[in-house]
Amino acid sequence: MQFSRLKNANIFALFLLVLYYTLSFVIGSLSAVIPALAQTEWLSLILYLFGFGIPILLYAVFMKRRRLQPVTYTFRLKKLTLKNLLILVALGFLIQPVATVIAQLSAMVFSDVVTPTMTKESAAMPMAMTLLTTALLPALFEEFFCRGVLLDGTRQAPVRYQLLIPALFFGFLHGNFQQIAYAIPLGIFLALVVLITHSLWASILVHFIFNSTQVILNFFSSHGSLPAFMNTETLSDKDQLISSSLLGLGCLILVILLVQALSKDRRTKHPEEAGRPLGFEPLPLKEEELDRIPVRLPDGSLISAPAPRKNWHEGGWIMYVLLALLFAAAVVFELMAPYMNQLTNSGFGG
Repeated sequence: MQFSRLKNANIFALFLLVLYYTLSFVIGSLSAVIPALAQTEWLSLILYLFGFGIPILLYAVFMKRRRLQPVTYTFRLKKLTLKNLLILVALGFLIQPVATVIAQLSAMVFSDVVTPTMTKESAAMPMAMTLLTTALLPALFEEFFCRGVLLDGTRQAPVRYQLLIPALFFGFLHGNFQQIAYAIPLGIFLALVVLITHSLWASILVHFIFNSTQVILNFFSSHGSLPAFMNTETLSDKDQLISSSLLGLGCLILVILLVQALSKDRRTKHPEEAGRPLGFEPLPLKEEELDRIPVRLPDGSLISAPAPRKNWHEGGWIMYVLLALLFAAAVVFELMAPYMNQLTNSGFGG
């Protein structure tokens, strides 16, 4: 029987999500006895390290032992050139206004419980700790899960599924529709830069810049020290949306140009990839594997690559069940949003 990457990744995703939410429930129960566990910084550290970190490490070991697949191949841990780094840093900042427009539009329909909570946490915690728990840890572990494990699970799928499947998980993991609305497009974009660069470090860098920018802005906003030109509270909702849309459109054009430059730079340094589809990444031929095919490059060297499979979606039902459960959780979160906003405004936990 052929090895199904998607089925394997889906089983892992099921295990990880069950573990993550079980840990959340256990820690929530213990926080009544151990008050320190209720603090956001400790909660984030425990959940990310034990709910994401250890399972991802076990997945890497499994893939290496069972599939003779190096960890660097599973997670696409290739080094980035200086030029690529500069482009990716620019993309991390430029994608921000685009996401802001989507967030403003979604806030007209769905409740925004994230911004008040983040603003309150920014005022209560040192910026360094907030950057660690809200910017760095999510950027690392969410990327290793979504653009690492799940993207590896879709290697044999058409590119549109490689972009969409990890993005759907990434979006619904955020748990509320106001964030889901921009997290899914952001997830597609992050998968795109990984497929272009063959490096997970690319999405981690962009994700970290995206998160840290939000943390820094919330920190200054909560302390009333936001620069005047960035303070839009005096504008009406309509004027805010118009100004954000104009800025977002300009940044979107620059994002498209920089993504094209990123792709061109990759093909220039690796001309043998010119005729390959997006996401194709060779693996040095070792032992015969059922889901690989030998491919001979123009220079005569022999490599092996994931074989295209008509039944690449074997085990996909697990993915549909997981996405349905995450969607249901987002619906419950949305229904509870007014109550959560009331708790936030009343100073609960502060």
